[in-house]
Parts: sequence; C-alpha cells; structure tokens
Amino acid sequence: MDIQQLCAVLQGCLSANQEERKAAEALLKQHELSKGHVPNLLRVAGEPTVNISVRQVASISFKQVAKKYWESEKENAPMLAADDKQLVRDNLLEAIIRAPHIIQSQLSEVMTTVVYCDYPQAWPGLLETVMAHLTSSDHGRMYGGLLVLRVLTRKYEFRDDEERAPLGPIINASFPVLLSLMQQLSADTSSSQQIAEFMKLICKIFWSATFMSVPDILLQQEQFSGWMMCFHQAMRRPLPWDQLRASLDDRRKWIWFKALKWVLHITYRLFNRYGEPRLCNAGSDQQFGQLFETHVSSQFLEDQLHVLHPLAAGQYLSPRVSNLALQYLTRAIELKGTYKQLKPHVDGLLNQVVLPLLCFDAEDAELWEEDPQEFVRKGYDVLEDMLGTKTAAGNFVSTLAQKKPKTHLPPLMARLVEVMNAHAAAVKAGNVPVELARQMDGAMLAIGSLSNTLKTRVRREHIWRDCGICRSLVPATLRPARLSAWEEALLC
Repeated sequence: MDIQQLCAVLQGCLSANQEERKAAEALLKQHELSKGHVPNLLRVAGEPTVNISVRQVASISFKQVAKKYWESEKENAPMLAADDKQLVRDNLLEAIIRAPHIIQSQLSEVMTTVVYCDYPQAWPGLLETVMAHLTSSDHGRMYGGLLVLRVLTRKYEFRDDEERAPLGPIINASFPVLLSLMQQLSADTSSSQQIAEFMKLICKIFWSATFMSVPDILLQQEQFSGWMMCFHQAMRRPLPWDQLRASLDDRRKWIWFKALKWVLHITYRLFNRYGEPRLCNAGSDQQFGQLFETHVSSQFLEDQLHVLHPLAAGQYLSPRVSNLALQYLTRAIELKGTYKQLKPHVDGLLNQVVLPLLCFDAEDAELWEEDPQEFVRKGYDVLEDMLGTKTAAGNFVSTLAQKKPKTHLPPLMARLVEVMNAHAAAVKAGNVPVELARQMDGAMLAIGSLSNTLKTRVRREHIWRDCGICRSLVPATLRPARLSAWEEALLC
C-alpha cells in the first residue's frame, strides 16, 4: 500500500458509514506487518500537508502496531522487519519535533516503546542526537529533545544500580545543559506558558534521573548551587494570576501550577531524604545531605511558606501544590533545626491555611449537591488521601500535636472549642451561617486527626478540664431541629 492509498484508508477510518469504517480498519490490520507499512504510517503522521484528523488516525495506528510488534517476549512471535525499525529510529525524533501536540503525544508513546527496547544497544547514537537538539536555538527542537530525554531518564527511574549504568552518561552529558536552560528560564520574567512547560519538563527529567540516588555531578559546587538556586527561584516566581481561568478544571490543569508542583515534588523528596544527614547512607548521599542542610534547608522552608501565601490571602491554589507544600512543613516539624525556624509561623499557618483547608468548601458543596454518593466515596478514596489537601492539613495538625503538644496543642484546642461554641450558640438561636457550619466541619475533622493524641490519659484529662471540648462536642452530635441534609451528614 503506497502513501496515497494509505491516506485513503485512514480517511475511511473516519467515515460515518459503519461498513466503510470497519472495512478500512480491517485493511489496516491486514497490512500491520507488511514491509514499509509502519514507516509509512509515521510519514503520514508527521506530514504537515495531510489533514490533521488523518494524521491523528495514522499516529494512533502507528502507536498500536509499534507496541504490539516492536519486540516480543515469545519465541517466533511476529515482529516488525529490521529495516522498518531502522527507518522508524532514523525519523521518529524529527517527526516528534515537527508534530502538533495532538500528534506529538502519540509519537512520544512510540518513542517510549522504542527506547525501552532498543536503547542503548540498537540505538547508540540517540543521546548525541538529543544533545544536539537541546543546544539548538530552535524552541521546537529543544522541546523535542527534552521529551526524549525524559523518556531516557524515566527508563532507569526504578532500576537497581547495575541496570542503571547507562544513566550515568545521560546525566553527565545533559545536566550542565539542562541547568543552563533552567537558569535562562528563571531569568526570563515573561508570563509565557512555554516557559512553564519547559520548566515542568526539565523538573520531570531531574526527578527521574535522581530518583534512586544522587548522581556524582550534583556534588560539584557549581551544579549543586545552580540547581538549588533554580528551584528556589521557581518557588519564589510571581505567578501570572491574570491567566488563571474561572473553571475549576482549567485551574487545576494550569501549566504554571503543574510546573510548580514538580518543583515542590523535588524539594520535598530532597528534604525528606537528605534533610537529616546523620541518617543518610555513607558516601555521596551523606555528602549531599550535608550540603543540603548547610546551604538549602532553611531557604527552602521559607519558600514553602511563600508558596502557601496565596491561600492565606484568599486566593486559589491547586490541591496538589498545597498538599506538597504542607508535606514539606509537616516533615519540618520533626527536625529540630527546621522546627525552630517554623515555630513563629505555626499559629498563622494553622489559622489562615491549615484549618481553612480542613473545612467543607465550595467544591465539596457542589459535589454534594450533584452526586452525594461520590462525595461519600471520595472520603474513603486512598488516592484522595495521598494527594488531597484535607489529608495533608490533617497530617500537619496531627504531627504538630504529637511532636510539640505542650507548645501548640492548648491554643489549637482553644481555637477549635471557640468554633464549636459559636456553632452551638448559632444552632440554639436557630440561625447557622453557612460559613460557620463549614468551620464546624473543619473543627470536627481536626479533632478526628488529633484522636491518637487526645486518647492518651494525660491529654484527655487536660482537654476535659481546661478546654471543655467534650462539653462542646457532644451536643454538636445531637440532631438539632433545623439542620440541612449536608449538616446532618457531616455531624453523623
């Protein structure tokens, strides 16, 4: 099947006529292993003069055939011809660079398949080609190079030391170039979304390359200082809030939040793993931990507080960004040095960020009205527990009470009792404002997070005697005469 015939068949796959569509799909399937078919699919997918819908069908078919026949674990199983594979390797990266995003995403999946099967043995020149694109002045080529470099590093993300041997040359060749690019992005004060997209992709590469251990290149002062400064600048970078859309889904997908999320991913993992050098493995891990503790730990803590500032000011912040920043601060409570630095900020953090995050909010109200069953299911969702803001806020409260009970538990409980007393008075008056009802929900969730601490004998006697929390909580669980369905649900 030549190119023109192939385009006609791919067009037939889009036909509204079911018989024509099935016939075209069957013809494609029939030619899956025909010599030259897979390179032709790639050619159509990457050809800018072809209709975009036809190119999309070609890219999807190309991806499916590559995943199915590029390599097989079964002996004598059908596979693509060696010549066709070589043609794909020779042209795939260029096609990714030139393709629009809708096609690029499909071709990137093929790149993942090919890299996982062929690199470095059957594709030894790929890294050199990628580096040439990274040093290009053309943004499209740079982005294509970053996409492939992400695939290369991700291949070795979870491998053991022996299997990760090919990652060393990748890191040594790419990290200086990536750092230079990241520094250029940090210096650019424009609000272009392309900057956020590049930053996100570089952070994902850094994440995969450093997942199992610290590479030796990061122990070099220039590299260490350069990368840590870039992460600091990314957390301090003013976000272009005027670009934030009104739709909740669009807000969560905002590229600037995604870029910031990956920076926070990296900084939390570095702090969690290397924030206490005496617990690090001897060697490069301990050396990196000492550098991190001496030069970075204090600054990163201030940066996390800065990231959460929009919440304190009443602005929107994506749940994942809030979650990761709170995880960092929760870990900071457990370490002597960082807790000393965090201590003056704790009261403000609790009242302006943590307790409001525990409250029933507008998003919860919308879900409750539209789908009460989904609202209940979400409360027991393991993934939501890992990624949600309420869980992160609850963990912060719980850790604070467990590690520093004498300093922070009494004022925290006094605040919660104040909310419950105000709610009880409003119920008695027959008029409970929505905002107060939501605060009551947050207060009860906070008490639930504190359950392990409050169950100890000494704490229980103190809370009963001084705070009177039981005297406030028990009446709240009784069913008043004028409760909405949602209020009944949260109290029960």
